[in-house]
Amino acid sequence: RLTEEQVLSYVRQAGVCERILRIFKAGALLLDEVDLILHPLKSELNWPLGGKEPLDMTVPPPKQGGGRAGLRWHIAMHCLDAVMFCQTGRTTHDWGDSSAAQRALAGIQGVLAAGRAKHLVQWTPHIVIVDPAFYQGELKPLFARWALVWLADKGISGFTAEALEEYLVRGASASREVVEGIERGCGQDAVKLLNLCHD
Repeated sequence: RLTEEQVLSYVRQAGVCERILRIFKAGALLLDEVDLILHPLKSELNWPLGGKEPLDMTVPPPKQGGGRAGLRWHIAMHCLDAVMFCQTGRTTHDWGDSSAAQRALAGIQGVLAAGRAKHLVQWTPHIVIVDPAFYQGELKPLFARWALVWLADKGISGFTAEALEEYLVRGASASREVVEGIERGCGQDAVKLLNLCHD
């Protein structure tokens, strides 16, 4: 049981914590050298606990082939490929035989150019989306179509492109019919890939 003096001490400490949290909520922090601050081997912000476990979809599971190895990184690289295409006119993979890929790339390129003209996208020193609403409303559906190209290449099928696109844009917030169809019709690995693409 706490004494009255201990209770008062804790109340004072809680008051200090409350003032600190108010400062954090109302303030802004400017960070320089963010690459060092967020570096997993150099920063004190990285405090891993427990044994090291590989992230899902980075290494093949035991007793299976390497088909899943690195898929988590391939998704990200595929998305970056579309962004780089807008600056270089090339992708790292030849999608010349895919009309869906060509349409998705042309759409992303056109919307980014329009966003640049409206100052919603910064172009130099690299592409930065300045307006989150522009990304959500204009670019995200196009990136979902671009992700569909990659997913089809990985064998995700059995659904309409519209259903998959809705799931990629909205995730678990997609219509009940779409979410239930994905849960029923996809294996665990396919759902993981869809969720990674959505994220």
